[in-house]
Formats: sequence, C-alpha cells, structure tokens
Amino acid sequence: MNIKIDILKAMSNPLRLKVLECLCEGRKNVSEIMQSCQESQSSVSKALSTLKNIGIISDEKIGNQVFYNIAICCLDKFLISLDQVAQESANRQIQKLKQSVAKENI
Repeated sequence: MNIKIDILKAMSNPLRLKVLECLCEGRKNVSEIMQSCQESQSSVSKALSTLKNIGIISDEKIGNQVFYNIAICCLDKFLISLDQVAQESANRQIQKLKQSVAKENI
C-alpha cells in the first residue's frame, strides 16, 4: 500500500507531472524534456531522479546521452483519465455557477 502512496505523491508535483506527460509522448533525453517543460536542467534532473527512484520511469544510456521512458505500462491512459475527470469537474462547476447566476437574476 505504501508504494501506491509514494507513486501518487511523486506524481503530485507539478514539474514531475509535466515530465511524465512529456514522456508519455515517447522516449526523451534531458535536453528534450527541459525544452518541453521549459525548466532548468537542475529542476528537470531532480524530477527525473525522483521519478526513477520510485520506479515510474526508467533510463537507458545510449552513447553519451541518457534517454528516459515511462516504466508503468498504462500511465498514459491514467493521465488521460485524470484529464477527463478534471474537465468533467470543471464543466460541473461552470454549470453550478450558471445556475446560481440564473437564480439571482430571477
């Protein structure tokens, strides 16, 4: 049970989540991740280290570069599901606000 909590905690950091979303597009090196996330090398490296240590991502050294991959097979589907849940929640909040405004205008 604790590993599940640790994985979810690791994913709850905004930069680490951005890194994961970037890696869902495919294998990338640090420079590509930095460019995609628009973050410094030290910030990205720290995020990668945390994600690797918990087992969410893996790395592969090719020549003098290290490439990172998602190590959890269905993580991309999980993140898409989270996006859908967030969108549905936002839509419900908008509907509630519209109903509240409509009641005030009566």
